[in-house]
This record gives sequence, C-alpha cells and structure tokens, in this order.
Amino acid sequence: MVEKGALGDDSKVQVLAAIERHALAQTRLIDDLFDASRAAGGELQLALQDVDLTAIVRSVVEALRPAISARSLVLTFDSDEDVSRVAGDPDRLRRAVWHLVSNAVKFTPEGGQVDVRLMHERGAAVLIVRDSGPGIPLEQIPLLFTPRAGGTPAEGPGLRLGLPLVRHIVELHGGSITATSDGSASGAAFRVRLPLKAAAAAAPAPAAVTAPLPVPVTRLEGVRVVVVDERADVRGRTAAALLAAGASVVTAASSRDALALMRDDSRDVLVVTITTGERNGYWLAREALAISLNRGDRLAIVAVGTGHPDERARMPEITIDRELTGPVDPAHLVAIVADLAHAGNHQAH
Repeated sequence: MVEKGALGDDSKVQVLAAIERHALAQTRLIDDLFDASRAAGGELQLALQDVDLTAIVRSVVEALRPAISARSLVLTFDSDEDVSRVAGDPDRLRRAVWHLVSNAVKFTPEGGQVDVRLMHERGAAVLIVRDSGPGIPLEQIPLLFTPRAGGTPAEGPGLRLGLPLVRHIVELHGGSITATSDGSASGAAFRVRLPLKAAAAAAPAPAAVTAPLPVPVTRLEGVRVVVVDERADVRGRTAAALLAAGASVVTAASSRDALALMRDDSRDVLVVTITTGERNGYWLAREALAISLNRGDRLAIVAVGTGHPDERARMPEITIDRELTGPVDPAHLVAIVADLAHAGNHQAH
C-alpha cells in the first residue's frame, strides 16, 4: 500500500512504524533461535567488554515504555549507585534483561505493577524483576529454564526459548538465575546475580598449582587471548579476569570453534583446558600453532589440566609454554598471561 501511494502521510507514518516494530520483534526471535541452537551445542560465544549494567537495564525499561503505557501498568526502576561495571557481552546481556522485563510486562494484567531493581550485593550485581501477574505454579518453576514446546494456558503455544536462553547467557557470564512465586495470583520474581568486574578478577579458585612467578606485569592492554573450555562457568570466570586486566578476550566451547576464531583473527595467547578425546587441547594447540606459524605470528600456549600421557606423547612437537593442573586462581592466570605476552619469553614456534 505504501509503494502504491494508497496511504496518506499520517497513515504512512503509522504503518511504517508498525512494520519497523514487528521487524525488530522478528529479528529478536530469529536471534533467539540461532542462539538457542548454539547454546544447545555448547557453542554460544561471548564478545566480552566493560559493560555498564545499569545503562543496559535502563535502556530496556525505556524501550518498553509504550507497551507499559498502553496497558496502564505501573513500572518502577531503582538502581544502587554503587553497582559498578561487569565484564560481559552487552548485546546478550541486553537480550537477557529484555526477556525478563518484557515477560513481566506481558503477564501482568492491565493496571498491574512491574518492579525492576538493580543492587550491589557482596561483590555481585543483583537484578530482580517482579510482577503482579498470575504467578507460576510451584511444580512449573523447575521447568522454566528448560527449552520446551507449548506452555501453560496463560502462555499459549510457542517454543519457550526466552528463559532457557536467559539462563544460558547468565551462566556464561559466571552468574546465576532463580525464580520464585507463591503460586496463583501472587505474581513472580526473577533474580539474576552477576559478578562485578572487580570481584570477577579477584575471586580465587580453591587452589593454585604452580610455583609463584616473579612479580609480573599485571596489565594486559593490547594482548589478545582465546579461552577454550567446554564449561560455561569456567570460561566466564577466566574471561572476566583477563578482561578486567585489559586483555581482548574471545571464548570458545570447543576446539573447532576456537580454530574458526583463530583463522579469522590473530591471537597472542591460547588458554586451553586439556581433555581427552580426538580433538582435545593438545590437538587444538598443534593446529593453532600451525595457523600462527603460517601467518608469521607468535602464539603462547597455556594448558590447564592433564590429558592422557599417550595423547601428549603422540604430539611431541608441540611446545606448551605453561602447563597447569586445575583449578587455577584467575589472578594467577592473569599473571602468567602477562608474563608470556609482555616478557616475550614464549617460544618462537
């Protein structure tokens, strides 16, 4: 109708706004489908940077104001002044917050209330989204974060991708999410806990396992690091510590994904957890070193954990710059990466 000139100027503006609104909604759905597929295969990756979580939550709240006004809802947003920055992927954090707040708006009846609260709690940022909707049956709460078709009568048909994706995004950032409800007509509350940037960098693991290094350079500006571990929480903590020290960090859940990243972009240090199997950490180290050698780059390898001795013996040509047995103190790992990157004492492969 727009192309044929069948609409007046006033109607044209309204129609184009509706097209844009629905196109954005469809884009979000498609992005969710892709990320849900990646999450199911352990392949969801984060582009970590220094993130102002307060600004992200506020932007989501403001974007939902038209829907809130249209339904005569009351929405409150409060944030502690001392909520500092987090190490995270801003686009995926925004998507997680969007799902939580938009769900609260969706399931709150006309004239109801949605409360969004962001606070500082023992080294973490805690986001609480509470609504005055119909509530969640207690037996349904354990299923909220599991992908499933269909839903409750109130939800209607659908794929139920949002909350499982939120859980995965939060856990990739080293955080946690819980839901509570007193049942029918009592509303629901979702609580997300994310480590603050300073806390993520300083949080110790149970034990460090190598001899202390000399006093290291602990800043990593300009150092490009790949972190590879199939465990999302470990990837998140390690990446957060490196990011807090100033490094450029990408993460991968598998050797295949790590190689794809390294083919596209040069890196200085590879931090890989050694596992057993055909494409384990030793295999990745060999392939990554070959890619770097072809580019004329230098690549330092930090291997965490121990594989089977036979697997290591089959690849004697690989030079591992640091071999650690886990778990590793993130601050100690930062010192090792700094020592390799800045002192220039890794091998020329």
